[in-house]
Parts: sequence; C-alpha cells; structure tokens
Amino acid sequence: MNHKNYAKIVMLIIATLFIAPIFNSGALSQNRENLTPVFPLDSTEGHFLYTPWHSKTTYLINETGAVNHTWQSTYYPLYDSYMGDNGSIYLAIDSGQGGVQKIAYDGTILWEYHYTLDSSYATHDIVPLPTPPLISGPANGTTTTNYAYTFISFDTENITYEIDWGDETPQHIATYPAGQYLGLLHQWNTPGVYTITVTASDGPLRSTAEQDVRINELPIADNLILLGLALLALIAILAILLYSKKKKNTL
Repeated sequence: MNHKNYAKIVMLIIATLFIAPIFNSGALSQNRENLTPVFPLDSTEGHFLYTPWHSKTTYLINETGAVNHTWQSTYYPLYDSYMGDNGSIYLAIDSGQGGVQKIAYDGTILWEYHYTLDSSYATHDIVPLPTPPLISGPANGTTTTNYAYTFISFDTENITYEIDWGDETPQHIATYPAGQYLGLLHQWNTPGVYTITVTASDGPLRSTAEQDVRINELPIADNLILLGLALLALIAILAILLYSKKKKNTL
C-alpha cells in the first residue's frame, strides 16, 4: 500500500469518527423529541406501579413517565408491588426473612407481616388473594319469602362469585369487577338453619365466607291471611263467571 492510499484511509476513518456523533445526536436527521424512548405500555392501561430495587419508595407512573403518586415504606422491596383497593398497595418487603406490607393511599401502614421462624423465608413473589366476601342480608326469616343479599370482594382483577344457599338449589355463579356489589334474591321453602357459602376467586386464588340463616315456618296468622285472600280471589272469579252466564241467558 503506497503512501497516498494510506493517507486516504486515515482521513476516511477520521471523517467517520467525526460525523457519527452528529448523526447520533439527531442534529442532521431528527430532533430530540423523536428520540424520546417509548414505554412498553399499552396506552389503554394508563399507569403502572414501579418500585426500584434499592428504594423505599413506590411510584405510580403514567405512560409519559410522569409520577402521579408515591408510597413510602420503611423497608426496601423484596419483589414486585401490587395495587389494592382504595388506592392502597401491597409490597413484599426485605425485613430480614421477608414480609408483606399494605400501605394506604395517604401513606399509612395498614398492616404488615414478618416471617419470624428460623425455617421460614420469603423466596417467591406475593400474590394478593381476593378479600373474603362480605355478606349483607337478614340472618332470620320465614319460608316462601324472598330475601335480598349483597356480596362484595376486593382484588386486583375481576372476581367470580360462587354462592351456595345451603338448600340444595343450584349454585349461583357470576363474574363482576372487583369492588362492585352483587345483589341476589333467595327464598327457602322449609324451616331450618341454612349456611350461605360464598367463594370469591380470580382464577386459582380464592377466599370464602359463610353466614347462617334461620328460616322459620310462616306464622299461622300470615297463612290465614294468605288463605283468606285466596278465597276472596276465588269468590270474585266465580261471581264474574256467574254474572257472565246470567247476562248471556238474558240475551
């Protein structure tokens, strides 16, 4: 290789090293705004929860990277964090052998649990269970009467409810958004004590709650009233039929 060719190669290398940073800076082809990295988050999701590994702060970040809210823990995180009900979060914490915290939206520590046995360590991520369903409705009643009951459970996903009325009628199964009330009517036809069993699940994880209901025989007075009303209705029907027949014979 002669001296002239060697000089050309050196000049080409120098020119490449000089021009490359200019292209990388976007000065020739595009502005910085177009180089802003895009978060790998679907725009319909809106926000995501993020807890840095070496930080005691959990961040609620929108898709533009803006921080909308923070929660402060007294421990470093152990695994992921999860959004709970009413703006609270669940956080796996590095507290020696591990533990879990639930922190309210205003930063209040609602509860926390720590592994204390020498043989117990947090070795996997946490998964919040659906809260045990709350059952609202009467605990006493009478036969052949409809009673209203509501059920609610909280979770990070939709909840499937399975309601067993304890009287061998088919289970009622329905899927509702977490935190939304499910309302149902039910009646028992024979006296006895029945146990309403409600299971809330978000797939493989489930919680269960029970409530006893005492059903008594419909009082005799009520039965007599119903019987009287039925007789009056029958008499009215017979009167209408007789009147119609008499009117027809007159014509």
